[in-house]
Amino acid sequence: MSEKTKFGKCPRCDTTCDMTWPAISRRDNKTGICSGCGGSEALFDMKMHRKKQLLKNEYNNDIKMQQEIDSQIVSECHWLIKVQE
Repeated sequence: MSEKTKFGKCPRCDTTCDMTWPAISRRDNKTGICSGCGGSEALFDMKMHRKKQLLKNEYNNDIKMQQEIDSQIVSECHWLIKVQE
């Protein structure tokens, strides 16, 4: 059983396309969009997720580095206190 093709305009890019089985926008999870715009939104979200992961990892690395520096400073301060006693 074949379905009749329904053409419509994609609200995102305003092109006429097959809207029989539209992609669903990730922005509101209900708007039908063309497959090109659906792929574009998916790639954008993937890129943003990756960017957030990289920033989170960078932040964690900065925290670890700061903790190492702090522990070295504390060690040096203890050493100086012992020398001065």
